[in-house]
Amino acid sequence: MSAYLGEAAALPTALLWIMMVAVRHISTGLAQTFLALSPVLIVPFMRWIYGERVGLPAAAGALVAFLGVALLFAGR
Repeated sequence: MSAYLGEAAALPTALLWIMMVAVRHISTGLAQTFLALSPVLIVPFMRWIYGERVGLPAAAGALVAFLGVALLFAGR
């Protein structure tokens, strides 16, 4: 449990810092869209770092979310 305590403290701080840097350089809407994708982008790392099995529903959901964002930005 203590191994995860550092991650629990560091990750929210890092995410907030990254969000503030992103908002300074791109529009707020675009920054929020990318930040909302963070759970989707973590799916491959679940398998690689933690060795967890990624089920079909999680993989399909991540793919649908990623394609949805790609469609939003296709017209830009």
